Amino acid sequence: MRVNTLSLFAILGMALTTRGNVHSKPVETFDYAIEEGIVYRAAVLEYRAYDDMAEGGLAVLRENARVFVEYAEAAKQQGADILVFPEYGLTGSTADTLGDVMSKTQALPDPGAGTVLCNSTDTSDAIEVCFDILYGGPGTSNVVERGVTDVIMSSYWVDELPFLTAPQMWQSWSEGLAVNLVVANFHSPEDGALGSGIFRGLTSQESLYTYDPNGGTKLLVGEVVSRGATPLRTSTGRYDDATTPEGTTGVGSDVTVNQSSSQAVPVREEVALGVHQEASWIPTDDGDVEAEERNAQPEAEGREILTGWFFLHEDLGRYSNHALERGDGVMERSLCHNDSLCCSVTYSFPADPTDESSFLLLAYSGVAEKGDGAYSLFTQVCAVVYCLNENVTSCARIEENGAPQKTSFRAHNLTGDFDTPYIYPSVFTQELELVDISLWDFESSVSSEKMVTSTLVLHEELDYLLSLRLFGRWFDRDP
Repeated sequence: MRVNTLSLFAILGMALTTRGNVHSKPVETFDYAIEEGIVYRAAVLEYRAYDDMAEGGLAVLRENARVFVEYAEAAKQQGADILVFPEYGLTGSTADTLGDVMSKTQALPDPGAGTVLCNSTDTSDAIEVCFDILYGGPGTSNVVERGVTDVIMSSYWVDELPFLTAPQMWQSWSEGLAVNLVVANFHSPEDGALGSGIFRGLTSQESLYTYDPNGGTKLLVGEVVSRGATPLRTSTGRYDDATTPEGTTGVGSDVTVNQSSSQAVPVREEVALGVHQEASWIPTDDGDVEAEERNAQPEAEGREILTGWFFLHEDLGRYSNHALERGDGVMERSLCHNDSLCCSVTYSFPADPTDESSFLLLAYSGVAEKGDGAYSLFTQVCAVVYCLNENVTSCARIEENGAPQKTSFRAHNLTGDFDTPYIYPSVFTQELELVDISLWDFESSVSSEKMVTSTLVLHEELDYLLSLRLFGRWFDRDP
């Protein structure tokens, strides 16, 4: 089935959040009635908004709306069925006074009037905004409770090393929940904001994304395979009221359950994806559309492309950590934190006098501050991270590293015993690139009534590994 009505998704507000909850309860998972396969073309615009308040908020809105219309026409000419704009894309992010904020707002219709603000494709879609992705709702709850297969997201995401840069978060969430994620991020690398794309976790196909501090405004268009889904409630019997541990999120994922003793893991559609177009597009002055080559650096007229790049860094001092020893053959090291989360890695790390790199195994289970302290989340993390030396404070300090450092370290697999089924895998390089998902596998299973064992297996040797991580979210333990 093809869909051909261009749908536009933009976040008009300055700070819109729509968090829900995934509640602890006896687990229910769903078998899905698979409808005819749906193929659609998605487009995302990474955009550096016009934000000069000299002429007032209305002028800002009008200029950004003008650019949006041009890019919508470009997306339409490329056959896009849906186009996603970034958070703050219309309003810009500058608002020094209440008057500035009010000048960029507009009244929404009364919900009782039944006004339709946007059209949708024939897929099962949900919409979320930025840090919603790390909460139980709306995105996660819509996936696990309503059978949503495609999530549309606008964002002003600020990168945090070593685990939560935009590409890591987008791909790992898509893969961990086995859904498609179409996400547009604001472009402001000097503030740590960049990274947009189309992530095809439903079919585990290659991601289409941009992550370039010099890339400026960029439109990506690609093909997505989806499905219509009607959730059919099926009790797995995995937990009951007596065995569900306090704080455990007792909700299944987009799943098919084989045995009551096996974790309800996401099921991916096995399909052959047609050739997608990976291209950047920018409207020309005469209204035509000019194609830029892949990885070109288009920009909206009058916008400066900056090369500065800012990162937040997580405080890794709270993690249990162990420097991985060098030696002959395949080795294994295990590490626990708070007697709750235990992690292990199998690896090779031969002695090499020209290789000064260090790799640390990290484990953490507890509350972590994210977004420069704006959010407090209960996380469980198992990871292996590249470090400048054996001090954990030197890990993932790529700003101090200069060029990527080739290393003899080879990770084979990373395993963790988690208290939550919401686990997001990622493999990231020192070049700040995602490792193609065809080169690694992720699997989970229930190892006991209270533990979920998750494993990330690498099939390829990586010369420039930055981080290998399993990032878990235990929603009910959030402060």
